[in-house]
Formats: sequence, structure tokens, C-alpha cells
Amino acid sequence: LRQDPDIMLVGEIRDDETASIAVKAALTGHLVLSTVHTNDAPTTITRLVDMGIDPIYVGSSVLVAASQKLVRRICESCKEQVKIIDMVKAKKFGIPPELLEGIQIYEGAGCPSCHYTGYKGRIAAYEVLPVNMAIRDVIFNKGNLNDLKREAWKQGMRTIRESAIELMKLGLTSFDEVVHETLNDKPLAQYIKIS
Repeated sequence: LRQDPDIMLVGEIRDDETASIAVKAALTGHLVLSTVHTNDAPTTITRLVDMGIDPIYVGSSVLVAASQKLVRRICESCKEQVKIIDMVKAKKFGIPPELLEGIQIYEGAGCPSCHYTGYKGRIAAYEVLPVNMAIRDVIFNKGNLNDLKREAWKQGMRTIRESAIELMKLGLTSFDEVVHETLNDKPLAQYIKIS
């Protein structure tokens, strides 16, 4: 900080000391870019609080949190349309069956080009959480992770699961890959308060 940089890259925030340095730098007007190992964007916020950073400082310093999972891309050489979609499996894993109605879903049959896996390469399914005033209010009021996720979803954040489903609708990844990579994601309905 003595050299007065405009932008700082902190390789990874994995302990209290690094988190404190990064947040202090951000609060003094520096743009700080870093990584925190979490499963989704909202958890990044709560992880910083769990590391001992005051929620006021977290809410004041974080501008955006992003998270991604790399899903396997269907091999273009052996890509074929799926004839029957397992709606029971979709429902079991929290994917609303109505999202799958009327769309073409593909999978890779396996060929020499993809070493008979049906996949070749990867593509990012991601979510981005801009920390706007509504999100800041949740952070400042010491809301828990579910409060933060609920508000993020209300503010229009697309989850990793929604992103992966969109990639599936575009024919870039398979239904099975969406289920496999977003297995731990809660269905969206769990973030909606039922009155």
C-alpha cells in the first residue's frame, strides 16, 4: 500500500489476517480483486463475516461477488437430442419439470473425438451478486445466509443452477451434468418466504 496502487490483487482470502488487509485496502479507496473459496456468491459475503470482519465493513467494501462452476460441454461431434427426459429425476433434484417442457435437450453419445465420454471441454455456469443497497441492508442488519440468498434472488440474481439450466437449453451441456454440478444447490422455492 505504500506504493499507492489503484488496483490490488489478493491471490486468495483464506484467513482472518488476509481478509482484514483486503477489506481495509478496499475501504481506503483501492479496487481489490480476490478469491474466496465458496459454493456460491452470497456465501462469499457470509464467509468474510465468519472470518471476523465487521458486517458494516463487509457491506461497505464489497462491490460484487461472483461464483462459477465449470460444467462439461457436450461434444459437438456426437451431440444428439434426448428423446425422453426423466421428469421424476428433475423434480427430485429441485429442477421444476415445467422448465424442461417444450425444449430440446441434448447429450453426447460418445465418439473418438471425445474419447467416448460425450463431453469435450468445459463452460462456466456462474452467478453474479452486485452488492446494492438492498443487499447492503441485509449485511448491515447481520442477516444470515438464507436472508442474503433470498434478497439476492429478489434482486434478480441468477443462480449457478439457473445458469446451468440456461446452458442446457442452449444445447451446450446435458441434463445429467446440470444435476451433477448443481446437486447441492437448494431449489429456488426454498429462498422464497411463504406467508
